Amino acid sequence: MNKKTVIVLGYKKLGKILNDRLALLSNINDIEIVILTGTKVETLYMKNYIDNVLKLQLKVIIDNNSHNTFQNIKNVQKLIIDENMKIVITSQFHKKRVIRIMKSLHFDAQVIVSKNEDPLTVKLSEAFYNVIDIIWNMFR
Repeated sequence: MNKKTVIVLGYKKLGKILNDRLALLSNINDIEIVILTGTKVETLYMKNYIDNVLKLQLKVIIDNNSHNTFQNIKNVQKLIIDENMKIVITSQFHKKRVIRIMKSLHFDAQVIVSKNEDPLTVKLSEAFYNVIDIIWNMFR
């Protein structure tokens, strides 16, 4: 039985996208700690959603000093002292950026994504990040 530390990244627009991320917590076994990261408003919303909608009894740590993805991952690194398997929950739209930031910060975690997103938005974001990858590799 592998214990897990699950990190849920905030999203500035409270509602469906954030709810979909949080709903994934119900499908993960052996969660030891959940870290909610984002602004004060985002983390309060997430904590209330876990307690009052999902009705999950989880040990929660809150990082409410993050205002972007880089800060999310950097702050979470300081909070994690265990050897648990680490899982980052985000959206498909956001996945490539999260992976790139994790690599730059040498943060090893599995990334899982919520599925209920607009397919056009996902395709556009994938095309955007493919272009960024090409430009990035040109200057390395």
